[in-house]
Amino acid sequence: MEIGGTVRIISPPSIVFIYLGRYPTGWVKQVAWIIFWVTLLSVVELVNYIMGLMSYHNGWNFGWSENDDRCGGHFFLLNKRAE
Repeated sequence: MEIGGTVRIISPPSIVFIYLGRYPTGWVKQVAWIIFWVTLLSVVELVNYIMGLMSYHNGWNFGWSENDDRCGGHFFLLNKRAE
């Protein structure tokens, strides 16, 4: 397997563990945490797109991806709280 494939397999679970494992208490800190992660993931994706390391297909674009980042974190939290 190439290095890029390994990164694609390891990165998402690692990001989820860090996001949930350090999730703060208090709504102000929680909002700041969500904004931080959405910004971080969006910047990384934008850099990857500009460098030609990724591309969008089938109507998907940066806006959809950013919205997915915003919504995805909430679903992880729902799962964490259900435990």
